[in-house]
Amino acid sequence: MSEFDFAEFDNMVNLAEMKKDIDEAVKNGGTDYPEIPAGTYKVSLKKLELGTTKDKRPMVKGQFQIVEGQFKKMNIFYNRVIYGTKNDSNMIASSLGFLKSLGATEEVGPITFEGYKQFSELLLDIAEDCSGALIYTVVYDPEKFNSISVKDFEEV
Repeated sequence: MSEFDFAEFDNMVNLAEMKKDIDEAVKNGGTDYPEIPAGTYKVSLKKLELGTTKDKRPMVKGQFQIVEGQFKKMNIFYNRVIYGTKNDSNMIASSLGFLKSLGATEEVGPITFEGYKQFSELLLDIAEDCSGALIYTVVYDPEKFNSISVKDFEEV
């Protein structure tokens, strides 16, 4: 339970007007987000971290934003559980291959797995090095296990 008192916000807006605007947005399709189909997209890296699943297992989480075309500003995601799977070593190896394809500079250091803490720091270093610096050409297929594969990248 949150300790924050959200009632403050109720006093800051005209709730009747807000509800009317929400109903209008729903009626006009404001809740419909198109599904991004399989295809090749230009994207930028927005977020890369070692997070957790709902059951607290480590998972590589990457967020990419499409930068051009019909789906501009929409996001595609890379998620890979790396502990508690049937084959953790393959999941980590797959993630390492993906990370190497992101084109981080030598300043990041070697892209290796030495432990979960080190790996978490590595992901943050790669994110800092690559976010905003590179545009990626990726092939995206939400139906595949490796839903995102980097084909190329260029400096911004």
